[in-house]
Amino acid sequence: KMPSENHLKVTDECQAREFLASMMQDNVPLVKFELREPSLHEIFVEKVGDKFVAYFQAYTNTYAPVSELRQLYTEALSHPQIIGISIATRPDCLGEDVFQLLDELKKEYPDKFIWIELGLQTCHEHTRKHLGIGYDGQVFEKAMADLKAHSIPVILHIILGLPGESDADILQTIDYVNGFKP
Repeated sequence: KMPSENHLKVTDECQAREFLASMMQDNVPLVKFELREPSLHEIFVEKVGDKFVAYFQAYTNTYAPVSELRQLYTEALSHPQIIGISIATRPDCLGEDVFQLLDELKKEYPDKFIWIELGLQTCHEHTRKHLGIGYDGQVFEKAMADLKAHSIPVILHIILGLPGESDADILQTIDYVNGFKP
């Protein structure tokens, strides 16, 4: 479920996120893959390998009660073929309770990785406002600082060529992203 469905910190139309989300299918728990289709699993392992990343990608994957998140993430991390999880989310959906959960999971599964993926899209407030992204740069920067403080690796998503942005705007966004040091 996405924050905009509950009108949390988001305008009624978050055009960029809603467009991207509408292009993606709902998450299918990878940990169930081998149980549903054993023959497909064998083919996949033969062609790709037997280690996987559980990718919580569509929508906002920290916008749920922590008990539900714990169940989902633990199910993935406890699977022997899963080497780690990548969790896509929004900066305004990373509360201290989520960080506490991620810290606990890092201790419980020290041999597996946990990444967060954040959709910055652009560093330009006028574009973000026009697209109805629903949080400003300060929220994003706080999330980045919190992720660094908790030693959680981050993958950032930007969109090049957003409506109204020039080549100079794109380069400014790239410089902005490069300013975040691991």
